[in-house]
Amino acid sequence: MFKGRISRLLIGTALSALPMAAAAQTFDFTPDTTRILSDPAFLPLTGQIYGVTDYTYTDVHGTSRDFTGALQSMSREWSDQIRQTLAYGITDDLSVGANIAYDPFDEHKRELVGGGSVIQKDSGFADPTFNITWRAFDQAVQPVNLDLFGSYSPDWITAKTATSTDDGTIARGGQAGSVGVALSHVTRSFTIYGSFAADLFGRTKVENPTNDAVTETGSRTDYTLALDTQTRFTDRLSLNAGLAHVWNANAAVFNSASDVTHLNQPENGNNLRVALNYHLVPNTVVASLTYGRDFQENTRNVFPALEAANDSLRSRDANLYGAKLDYVFP
Repeated sequence: MFKGRISRLLIGTALSALPMAAAAQTFDFTPDTTRILSDPAFLPLTGQIYGVTDYTYTDVHGTSRDFTGALQSMSREWSDQIRQTLAYGITDDLSVGANIAYDPFDEHKRELVGGGSVIQKDSGFADPTFNITWRAFDQAVQPVNLDLFGSYSPDWITAKTATSTDDGTIARGGQAGSVGVALSHVTRSFTIYGSFAADLFGRTKVENPTNDAVTETGSRTDYTLALDTQTRFTDRLSLNAGLAHVWNANAAVFNSASDVTHLNQPENGNNLRVALNYHLVPNTVVASLTYGRDFQENTRNVFPALEAANDSLRSRDANLYGAKLDYVFP
């Protein structure tokens, strides 16, 4: 709660200065081929090492209801996450990179309608992700940039649920990857960046140390359409804003303890995000305050053989407050 209030205060204070910056700035929409650090279209040049260190505090709310729609519980989840990203420019148009995240704290609390609560805590590293981006068209010689990108995340860390005495892990329990395409156009004062990606999730297995049961979730493919922008008020001050829509796929879930399979049916989701950026060292080190809002919609669990076991998660939304540092060298 305290961290969320501090983040909102910092972002609100910073955003209040934007109208003055905008009033003092004459926007220039002349095409620009400069690779601007923290810009959505940024790609490291040959031999450059690009890094991002970011922290995110996430606060999720939701409710759980039974097959009749009656309220079962109110849920809330808090988590801290630190993520490190590094990328290297093999050429001006080809980069490879990797990132890994660590959650020092992740708590999920369910307050039951009949009284009492259930608390689960997770922590640890997520599986790393390796990625590659190729700029097939460069705005230096074409009207727009065209990027083709892909990523792969192996199943390296065992996924476990929390017990009464031990934290669970934040690993997925399976492989994942993505492939996509992005179009962007950069001017001196403004960048627009649109992307479409297929997000592939392999079969996952999550162990329950209490009873040695395993929950298996079938593979699925989600699709994400996103639009991101950056508005540059001065050479140092800019604002990123973006939105995304995710088409979520259904997945079959099997629990070895109950020997029952059910269908997880998530509705489509939406995401809004903003970042206020300031170049501490021009085009070399950029500090940002970030905020995101996830509208996760409803998720239903459907048991074909036992309708009374059906339930749903509703009214789910998440606020994400954060700060990050972008840097590039040499």
